[in-house]
Amino acid sequence: MCDARGNLLDVKDPLAFAIKVLREGKILALRGLGGFHLACDATNSRACKALRARKRRPRKPFAIMVKDLDAAELLVELGSQEKEALVSPARPILLARARKPSPLAEEVAPGLDVLGIMLPYTPLHHLLLKEGKFLALVMTSGNLSGEPLCISNEEALERLKDIADFFLLHNREIAVGIDDSVLRFMAGKPRLIRRARGFVPEPLPYPLAEKNILAFGAHLKNTFTITREGEAFLSQHIGDLEGLETVRFFKKVRAHFENILHVRPQILVCDLHPGYLSTELAEEEARKTGLTLIKVQHHLAHAAAVAGEFGIHPPFLALILDGVGLGDDRALWGGELFSIEACGYQRLGHIFPVRQPGGDAAAREPWRMLLAYLYALYGKRALETFRKLLPETFGAKGEIVFKMLARGVNAPPTTSTGRLFDACAALLGVCYEQTFEGEAPMLLEALAARATESPVFDIPVKHEGRLILDTRRLFHLLLENLENLDRKTLALGFHLSLARGFAQMIRLAARKTGLKRVVLGGGCFQNKILVEEVIRELEKEFEVYFPEKLPPNDGAVSYGQAIWASWKLKLKG
Repeated sequence: MCDARGNLLDVKDPLAFAIKVLREGKILALRGLGGFHLACDATNSRACKALRARKRRPRKPFAIMVKDLDAAELLVELGSQEKEALVSPARPILLARARKPSPLAEEVAPGLDVLGIMLPYTPLHHLLLKEGKFLALVMTSGNLSGEPLCISNEEALERLKDIADFFLLHNREIAVGIDDSVLRFMAGKPRLIRRARGFVPEPLPYPLAEKNILAFGAHLKNTFTITREGEAFLSQHIGDLEGLETVRFFKKVRAHFENILHVRPQILVCDLHPGYLSTELAEEEARKTGLTLIKVQHHLAHAAAVAGEFGIHPPFLALILDGVGLGDDRALWGGELFSIEACGYQRLGHIFPVRQPGGDAAAREPWRMLLAYLYALYGKRALETFRKLLPETFGAKGEIVFKMLARGVNAPPTTSTGRLFDACAALLGVCYEQTFEGEAPMLLEALAARATESPVFDIPVKHEGRLILDTRRLFHLLLENLENLDRKTLALGFHLSLARGFAQMIRLAARKTGLKRVVLGGGCFQNKILVEEVIRELEKEFEVYFPEKLPPNDGAVSYGQAIWASWKLKLKG
């Protein structure tokens, strides 16, 4: 047992001391199986607030650990399948509906109706929870937000010294860091949200045995994929490639995979986006080695990942609902309907394009997308409506962004479904500024989950060369009903209406192409309400494929890149 300065404490029973300090509301860094966790008493509001402040994680939910299924059922609603998942050897974090009222501190998962809960998976966890008699412990990753996990004692004592009050250490070295996996039951089946401990490096199907491929993945939620003799090995969750530590972790895990698989890449694959660090890493390696580099559009990689998991080959339809990915036309895509064909694809449809003011800033500040949708609806009158909807503090900011929209300066058009969710979250007042990726859609889903019924609004699908789902109409109807219906009813109406609109697009595309197989992918399909409604709308008419062994989000992009490259290489013979 060490203190925050790394001094070894003269403690005869480190476990008893750890239990004592956790009861006192202290924050404990403990070395686990794949890295360090930061732990505190999940019922202690002051401790949870302190952990948030020190970790620089204002609102992103914390995972909790409980001693057994009985304890879990006190906190979340569990069906038989969910119980099986919790006690399985993989021991994932399970996203489950929280029971209300809850004995946990509000700071564990502020504003959400879903808790991330897991059971002990090391002897140390078992002993802490059994002997400490804690209802639940926060058990969150041992890192500063945006950095990889600490795995060595020295690294933890240096990087976590300003977060943890005490360190519980051991001398069992960790070869390569690995996060906890995250699972959510949607449409009656377990679906991975983060694929890591317990699932990696289990191989995935791969249709090409002749060439070893290394796919570099996406910029956010990065993973890489290495193939060998008809199998694909998807790495654990690496993280967002936005810092030097994460890039080092990428390289370390890659070297580890190449060593245990005894494989070296012969072909490289990456995203189209020139600004992604994963793309830069791939291009640098291609220059150094002379290996062929194949670039794959982001949403096509999503589609190919789902197809690869289920072993289906083109042709098929693909509905990919995502934050953003660079399109072949250099535009910002994200709400796309494709016909995937043996020699390529057709972009059959998408949601109505609106401007994304400030580029990436709009992803962090949903109020910008609210103003963008208002501008798409009302033009010059948008600012007046915006001022009525938002607190006064956004007045001056709104004027600047309005000018950007009116002049088309730093406001590229986007078909992003993620930005549509952001705009709706701002419209209904649940999130104006995001502190972590996906916060606005998560809060919007939580609001919708509290409604028992809702009207379904009709969203027209226009034929303008492509099928265009006119989401401006949905926004207009939500605005019209702001005074007649409560926010939770409108939030549910947004989800249900959108699901029906996408299903109608697919029906129209199917009539045109004759295709009856549909794959669903993209980060927006982490939303349980949206997933279940889209599948319910489609399953009577189509063969619907939605990932189980892979996350629907960018964690699957590297695998999809490898699958797409295999199709391309097979065609070339």
